[in-house]
Amino acid sequence: MALDASTSAIAPDILLKLIIAVNSTYASYDQSVFPGQNIVNNSITSSETLGQPTTILTPYALVKSASANSIASSTTISVSLASAPISGNLLVFAMAGDKNTGALTLAGFTQIYELLSTSVSLYLYYKVSNSTETTINPSWATTSVAGNTAWYGEISGGSSSWIITAQASNITNEATVLTQSTGTTGTIGSAGFGIAVAAIDSSQSVTTMNAWSNSYSDNYSATGLGGRGAIFVANKHELTTGITTSSAFNYAGTVDQVSAAVTALVRKEQQR
Repeated sequence: MALDASTSAIAPDILLKLIIAVNSTYASYDQSVFPGQNIVNNSITSSETLGQPTTILTPYALVKSASANSIASSTTISVSLASAPISGNLLVFAMAGDKNTGALTLAGFTQIYELLSTSVSLYLYYKVSNSTETTINPSWATTSVAGNTAWYGEISGGSSSWIITAQASNITNEATVLTQSTGTTGTIGSAGFGIAVAAIDSSQSVTTMNAWSNSYSDNYSATGLGGRGAIFVANKHELTTGITTSSAFNYAGTVDQVSAAVTALVRKEQQR
């Protein structure tokens, strides 16, 4: 919906509702018209000012994902999406290694976390897609005893730069547990896409995967894969600005060593 002379006489609150009705996506605004109002997640609030729509932003969404596992005594893994990712989308790679599998090599990706312990390794990396990353082939420095498991996802939300707005982690202290918190982030600077991950020493330890806490939705659970280090992934859409976030990985089965982490990523142009 365009704003022109024919719409300038419409009352601001009605015009805002018309914008929402016609454009079922999120919009960013300049700061010139209708002071004291804005649109966040398709609702009207009063925390910021609002002007004419300048850029239409699509909602954050997990477009597609893939998983893979490596064999015992391995140092590499290959993960392939069903189709080429869209340029500008966010790519996220998460992996669990059996024991300390050392530094990861993954060309073009940026490290969020690399939590290496005696019992299990947790890796979390991201990249802004250029549409050439259908298949990735990460490798690690130290042989995995029973094998690794990996998850690779594409998240939409507009062609732009992405940045980390908050993060936290909780590496295992080598005690065996049935639950592990991700830790709590600092204050989230902009509403974004939250990703929580957990890595457990042995996939076979997890009999039943229970719900992640704090409304994080399960994306992938690497169960039934023997002694391999197992990765678990969850997400939470459109985290609210000005809060902290955390989640906890919970399962039924045999107690084991677990590390966990959480991060919130945001389109750079959506920062306020």
